[in-house]
Amino acid sequence: MVRRKRSRYSDSPPLTLLLTALALLFALAYASQPVFSAFHQSAEQAHVDSLLDRLRLAITAHSERSLKEGELPPVCNPFELLKPPPDNYLGVLPEAELSNLPFGSWCFVNDYNWIAYRPVNPIYNGVQYGQSRLVLYVVSPAQARPGRTGIRLVQPPRFSFAWQ
Repeated sequence: MVRRKRSRYSDSPPLTLLLTALALLFALAYASQPVFSAFHQSAEQAHVDSLLDRLRLAITAHSERSLKEGELPPVCNPFELLKPPPDNYLGVLPEAELSNLPFGSWCFVNDYNWIAYRPVNPIYNGVQYGQSRLVLYVVSPAQARPGRTGIRLVQPPRFSFAWQ
């Protein structure tokens, strides 16, 4: 009787199962990518909305304090009213630096009273600065009612945008 030499791969059902499982996992991850992307976009939108609400409240409180003291509140950087400011706030930047704004970061542009945000997720429209697409919000003087002047955060953003 002739004995055949056993190949070292002849006992490889576990290896075949492992490769099949990995292929299925990669296919599942690829197929579910739009779901995760939509989830990530909605989470980012919730973060943006939350921070804008905090800024709006800080601006309103600042305006009320100034009016109680008999002063007209000047347009100011609303991030300075937040204690503490968000971790992803980079401070006051000149307009020329907006193209270098990192993903997921906020800044204030003094020259135009803009709040600039560079989304993590890609967007349509917005404002193009170099390779960056930004969302800009404007802080402006506002007349709440006759004789009452304050500042406000203008909604919607200066240039409309949508998630890709």
